[in-house]
Amino acid sequence: VDCPRCGAPLGARRSKRGRTFYGCSAYPKCDFTLWNRPIPEPCPACGAKFLVEKRLKGGVKIQCATEGCEYQRDAAPPAPAEAGAKG
Repeated sequence: VDCPRCGAPLGARRSKRGRTFYGCSAYPKCDFTLWNRPIPEPCPACGAKFLVEKRLKGGVKIQCATEGCEYQRDAAPPAPAEAGAKG
């Protein structure tokens, strides 16, 4: 996923306390960061370039990171393993 400010790729990094965050690879020129994992899927509500995966007590949600946009949906459950596959 590319940075919405400068267009450089976003990468996973670790904070001083060991928490994962996602920051712009053009740092220190660009200081854009996210705490939630970016998903390379445009927002159907506002057209933002990506959505974020937010982990909540009730499960994982996919939502827009744009301030003011309220788009949110449940994350797709993992595909079940094919039972009884012959081979």
